[in-house]
Amino acid sequence: GSCKGGGVAATNKIYVRRSNNKSVNHYLLNPKNSPSEAMRMACSGVTRENEKKDRGYQSNQNHDGNRPSSASLLDINDDPHDLFRRFVANHARMFPTALAEINEGYKRSCWLWFVLPSAPFVVDSVERGSARNRHFALRGDEAVVAYLGCRSKYTYQLSEKEDDDYGLSDATPKVFRIISLHDNYIAIVSAIVRQLEKGNTMDELLGPMDVDKALSSFRLFGRVAGEVTGDAELAGLCQRALELVSSSAKEKTSKWAKKLHAW
Repeated sequence: GSCKGGGVAATNKIYVRRSNNKSVNHYLLNPKNSPSEAMRMACSGVTRENEKKDRGYQSNQNHDGNRPSSASLLDINDDPHDLFRRFVANHARMFPTALAEINEGYKRSCWLWFVLPSAPFVVDSVERGSARNRHFALRGDEAVVAYLGCRSKYTYQLSEKEDDDYGLSDATPKVFRIISLHDNYIAIVSAIVRQLEKGNTMDELLGPMDVDKALSSFRLFGRVAGEVTGDAELAGLCQRALELVSSSAKEKTSKWAKKLHAW
């Protein structure tokens, strides 16, 4: 289930904040921070405690400061499920947006396929669905286990303008983020659960076209977490999401039944 060392090199230019010795990489370890936000935090003197308080950051115990544990990182040359190209790169680009949209109460961008992936859509033993649906499908429990075990380094290339704007210099490692697909899945489902507990519906959060795909993902990941990987936290979270959706659907049906009876 664990992934092995590696990463990608996007640039030879390296950056650090001059004044407080906290690199941009430190803030990129938090998946909620975009590259621009990470640079702003590195250059503003924000403290680690304030970052935890303001952004809900929980440090990964496998890291020592901003240095990743290479033994647990995905080797992109040994990636049979194509996790880096299909998921890691897309998470690096879109996951902060996805999480922000759910926290705001409704999805506006296209990210569900790779943030809440599911099994292939099969009808009469034939795989159906759109080309994008087929591209991001996880085929078999082994693929889901690999997805949940995947941590990867993603390296960003900063522009000269960003270098000038933030007063950065070439003194420390390349700017990278550690992407954990497991942690991101926990984060997005937790955010959905919080919204459902507030009384929002899946239709309101994701739009009616994406609800079935999300529920399929909850069922798949909940089953694999419970029966294969023994991840009680993830299994319980998926079950909680499904229970809230079911409860909301029953309540909606009950309201319509009462209206029809009154009519």
